[in-house]
Order: sequence, then structure tokens, then C-alpha cells
Amino acid sequence: MATALRSLSHFSLSVVFGTLWHWPDPSLNGPGLLRSLADFSARWRHLEFTNFSSHELEFAEITSPALESIKLAGAGGPALFAVLEILKASTLRSVVFHSWIAERLDDIVLAMPLVWNQLTHLSFQAGTTAFRFDNVLIILGRCPRLISFQVSLQDSSVSPSESILLPCLEILTMNGALHAQSLGHFIEHVSMPRLREFRIPMVEGNGIFPLADLGTRSPLIECIDYTIHLESFTAPGQSLFEALQSLPSLHKLVVSDGVLLPAHHSLDDCYSLTTQLLKLLTPGSNVEVTLCPALQELVIWNCEGLEGSTLDAFIRRRAQLGFRRLKFEDLIYPDMLSEDQIQFIRSQGVQVSIVDNGWKVFSSPWHGLPSLQSYN
Repeated sequence: MATALRSLSHFSLSVVFGTLWHWPDPSLNGPGLLRSLADFSARWRHLEFTNFSSHELEFAEITSPALESIKLAGAGGPALFAVLEILKASTLRSVVFHSWIAERLDDIVLAMPLVWNQLTHLSFQAGTTAFRFDNVLIILGRCPRLISFQVSLQDSSVSPSESILLPCLEILTMNGALHAQSLGHFIEHVSMPRLREFRIPMVEGNGIFPLADLGTRSPLIECIDYTIHLESFTAPGQSLFEALQSLPSLHKLVVSDGVLLPAHHSLDDCYSLTTQLLKLLTPGSNVEVTLCPALQELVIWNCEGLEGSTLDAFIRRRAQLGFRRLKFEDLIYPDMLSEDQIQFIRSQGVQVSIVDNGWKVFSSPWHGLPSLQSYN
């Protein structure tokens, strides 16, 4: 192995430490293997160590001045990461860390001696712990060159903070719990003008997803991996039109339906929010003012009702702009779409799928009635 390594000017390594494998050569077990690899650490460019914490002493003092990316998975704690010389490489751009311990992920990451302002890709994941939201803001404030960021998130209260500019950030993924107030704070204080993908958890609480604010501040967004509840746009001060208008680059939209009952309503007045959404998204005679002109895929959860003529007009005109996928998840009424409508959608070059996950979300007290239209 040593001869082969000497023939390479630089190389990538993936090493798994453990006790499952028993090599006949003692030099290839644990510390011996690590010492052999360390002899060539100056040539390392991309490194992946799994279960490295079982060899902390051998690992801590290794340096790799040309290292560009590192992935660490194991049970090491803050004391280990605070002294890892390898993390100090000025060439390091990408760091992936998967923690297997119950200790606070924040404490581990914040102890890393990284050159934070040089990093472009960060991913911090843990099985049983997560980042406090306020510490996420601290990390982002240290990393102005980030292109992608992924983190396991534990929500926490946040206080007003200075604005953070992330001029290069394109992909943001926050897994875990997030309160609506925290999300609003984040969008207000973090500027991400080049953001393309915004992947967030299910937002908790009674707050409203500030979709229009996000679109206005990040006009290049192509994907929002979050189910937008259409009912939230019936609240005072919320405009579905303005929200859609702020998303000119959006490729994929995921929404959840609900019945809209206007003021002084009767049951005969109610209509589905899916119908309202499709009317807004249907191009008119002036294509230049079409909302979400780049839209290619629409996913609708819990569709309550739908005008067939509205759906036909949406498909016919949207297909001309490159719209290609329509998906319904858990239709409230399984026969809402006729076979003729399905065939028409497909004839326009649009893929259509209907998925029944075996459960329904009943948000209206009138579910189960034979027909809302015939009820007086």
C-alpha cells in the first residue's frame, strides 16, 4: 500500500475504523493503519473517516495542509474536535460531520478550529441531538462564502440580531423542528440573494410562512421543499397573488388545500383554494405577467374540490410554458378527477399522478356530506 501511495501526487481516502475486521498484518489494525496513512497526509485532498474517535490520540495531531474536503462520522466530543490540527487547513472548503453521541452538537461544532470564512459547504447531522437555532445564526455569520448548508435543527427562541449576508448561498437545508416565529426572524435577518433551494422542516405554531418576503429577498429560488398551506393566505394581510408574484424562478410548488368560505357565506358559496390557486397560475393573454412563469411541477395535498374547466385551462396554457408534472396526494374525494380529465392532461404532455397514502386530513366540519352544493 505504501508503494502505491508514493506514486500518487494527491489522493482521496475513505477509512472505517472498528473491530469487525481482523487483518493478519498488525500494522493494518487501528493505530498502525492510521500512522501509515498519516505519513502521506500532505497529499490528502478529500478525506472520509468513520468511527475515528476510537483512535483519538493518533488522529489529533495529523496535519494535511492541502486538504479540500473532510467527512467525519463518529463519537468524538468537543475535547477531541478542539485540538484536531487537520481542521485548521486553510485549503479546507467542505466539512461534513455526523455525530453518534448524545452530547450537544452545538458544543462539538463550535469547538472546531476551522477557518470559517473560507468554507463553502457545511453539513452537520446527528441522530439524537441537534443545533439550537440561535447557534445556527452564529455559524452562518462566520461563513460568508457558504454555497450549501445542512443542519439538524432544534428550535429555540431567538433575539433580534444583526443582519447576515450570504451572497453565495444556493442550497439551505434545515431538518428538525422550527417555530414559525423563528422562521420569520430568519428570513428577515438573513440575506440570501442567490438561494435556489430552500428545504425546511414542518413549521410549528400559529405563525404564517412569510413566502412573499422570502421570494422578494431571494428571487432566484427554484425549489421550496415545504408544504404551503393555502388557508394561511386567507388571513388579513396575506396575499396569495403577492406570494406567487415574488417567485419568478420557482420550478416546484407544494401546497395543501382547504375550503374557503367568504364573509357572510352560505355553504353554496364555498370553493376550493386549489381552484383559486390554478386560476392565479393560469397564463392570460399577456404571458409576460404570468405568475411563476418557470413552474414545472405542482404537488397538491388534500385537494377539497376542483373546477374541471379551471384545471383544463391551467393545463392547456401551462403546458406551453414547459409545465410537466401534476401530482395529487390524498384527494379528499377519490373520484374528483375523471378518467377523461386524466387523459386530457396526459395528451398535453403533462405527467399526472394520484397518490393515496391511506389517511386523510379532514379540516372541514362538512366532510362526509353527500354534496355541499345540495345542502341547504
